[in-house]
Amino acid sequence: MKYDAVIFDLFGTLVDRVDHPESNALRGRQVAIAMANTISAPQDDFLRLWCETMPQRDAGAFQTTEACLTYLLRELDIPANSILIHEAAQLRLEYYRHVLVPRSDAIDTLKTLKTDGYKVGLLSNCSNDVAVLWPTTPFAKWIDAAVFSCEVRLRKPDPHIYHVACERLGVQPKGCLFVGDGANNELTAASELGMGVVLIRAPYDTEDGNRQSWNGTGVSALQEVAFLLSQAP
Repeated sequence: MKYDAVIFDLFGTLVDRVDHPESNALRGRQVAIAMANTISAPQDDFLRLWCETMPQRDAGAFQTTEACLTYLLRELDIPANSILIHEAAQLRLEYYRHVLVPRSDAIDTLKTLKTDGYKVGLLSNCSNDVAVLWPTTPFAKWIDAAVFSCEVRLRKPDPHIYHVACERLGVQPKGCLFVGDGANNELTAASELGMGVVLIRAPYDTEDGNRQSWNGTGVSALQEVAFLLSQAP
């Protein structure tokens, strides 16, 4: 089938997941502990609440990391210091700057797709840190429409967030190919809307991590997506 657009997931697709490889997971925990220490919060209590509020951060319940940290301090009955809260939020921002590094073939793949005339979109469940940093990443110039859950207050697999991406790209769902690693039941949701679907799993990304299995088309590298499209009749 001929497609007009390709929509990519972010984590586990264009960049590595925040919990894989091990270096990302370790750094993430270290940063969370450093944030707790910065705002003088008990580490265990802070880490528990930080994990519990992840869905809320991704859904845009907190407009900034500072707002989330202020909420956590209130829950822990700890006085809030705006200067320390800002310092802690910057630690988180720098962590995501480290994570948002393109996989080796990501940028070349996006360039190829653009050269071949495809519209390119992004659809990511993420907190505001990603949205803030996005314009500074190498991806920004190659993505026509980036949809972040924290900004639209919708999360995959809600079909409405896929429609937002399609509307911003000016295409219909059936004219899109969705590429993702299977987190958040995203592949089934895309398929049910009539999108073409490709599962990607890098060879070193071996842990399932509660991601869905997929019996359809699968690739191990992003460059294979461009090849698949070039073979379409």
